[in-house]
Amino acid sequence: MDYFTSVDNSLNRQENEETYLPNGAIYVFRYAALKENYSYYNSKTYPYIMDQKNSVDIDTLIDFELAKVLLQRNSQ
Repeated sequence: MDYFTSVDNSLNRQENEETYLPNGAIYVFRYAALKENYSYYNSKTYPYIMDQKNSVDIDTLIDFELAKVLLQRNSQ
């Protein structure tokens, strides 16, 4: 199965096949394989699918503030 399929941009998002994007949360690999392939991804790469509430991408201060709110909400 190809977990990194391309999306048909002529369709509405809801009409496309469900796809996933790497979020950088979890990587497990042998250093030797990374050094040999210069990539995290190879034929033995498989996803760990996380739901959206457990996968918050923090790139900006606003993202960080949103993550804090979600963490506080989930801690209650």
